[in-house]
Amino acid sequence: DLDLDLSSFDTTNVTDMGSMFSGCSKLANIDLSSFDTSKVTDMHDMFLECSSLTSLDVGSFTMPSVNKMGYMFHDCTKLEKVYLPHLVEIPSGWFNLDNSITDVYYAGTEMEWNNITIGSSNGSLLTAKIHFGVSSKPIASGKCGENLKWQIAQKDSVITLSVTGTGDMCDYELNGDDNDVLLSTTAPWYEYASEINSVSISDGVTHIGMAAFAGLVNWKTYNMYLPSSCTSIGAYAFYQCEGLTGNVYIPSSVSSVDAGAFGRCSGLSIACWYADCSINDCEFYKCSGLQKIIIGDAVTTVGADAFSECDSLKKVYYNGSDSAWNKVSISTGNESLTNAELYTYYSYENELVDRVKLYTGDTYQSE
Repeated sequence: DLDLDLSSFDTTNVTDMGSMFSGCSKLANIDLSSFDTSKVTDMHDMFLECSSLTSLDVGSFTMPSVNKMGYMFHDCTKLEKVYLPHLVEIPSGWFNLDNSITDVYYAGTEMEWNNITIGSSNGSLLTAKIHFGVSSKPIASGKCGENLKWQIAQKDSVITLSVTGTGDMCDYELNGDDNDVLLSTTAPWYEYASEINSVSISDGVTHIGMAAFAGLVNWKTYNMYLPSSCTSIGAYAFYQCEGLTGNVYIPSSVSSVDAGAFGRCSGLSIACWYADCSINDCEFYKCSGLQKIIIGDAVTTVGADAFSECDSLKKVYYNGSDSAWNKVSISTGNESLTNAELYTYYSYENELVDRVKLYTGDTYQSE
């Protein structure tokens, strides 16, 4: 299968895109976010028989001059999700009867959609779920791994950093002052750090890069769940993400978390550590809002200053026995952890399950 990143293409003066990708049966992913289609008059057969595409985003297209666009997506037999711009007409055979479209993301309103003239032989389109008002303005994009790409896009007041693809993210460097306050990172999106308020990490990402999301102080989310494909998290990956509140859940698929990954995430209140590894140095350093942590029994050591200055930490839930907890080697600088009230597993499986549901559910509930 073929992935095409065309985000650097200049199509400002292009007038004919007819059959542009026609017959590209191996084309699986394509980035068209930078395409300027304002002068294009012909888009007929543009994606005809692109039979490996499962998702296609043409939501940023503007089509004021297009007068030929028949069979644009015809015989894209695996196409499940499509992002469409504002339209007045969908010609006959744009899609076909037997492809598998499940979701259409339309830039306009429901009223506008209902006024579109939809031609014949678009049966799969008529049975799909339509999402309205979905459009975004790409701000910047690039690669962040061999098979990974990133994009920043804006929809209304939401500015989202998206990481999509498969494999490991690149590692980046960070710079801080003498008080461990982050000053900058080498991540290519850091210049937008103060503007980004939403982050999407797709399933397929296996490694969260060192310092990748550090300093995104305005990223607001209540529950943060890493994708199940994730197996490792680099040092300082989420350092100083002060807008993260509520829960962070590190799944058992993760077998390595480097030092300081969640340091200075002062808004976090609950951490669920089910990673298949121990807790490294400075992991939750200065997480001043952290109140509770659930620790899986794969943890055998807690690194130096992992919970330093976590002054709100009051309760620790350990998925193991008293004797197992007593064998956990806890380094210096973790008085917040050792002074907290400890709940060990014993044989109360149901009680532990209830606690996990309580503290990792979509809605936090007080005890």
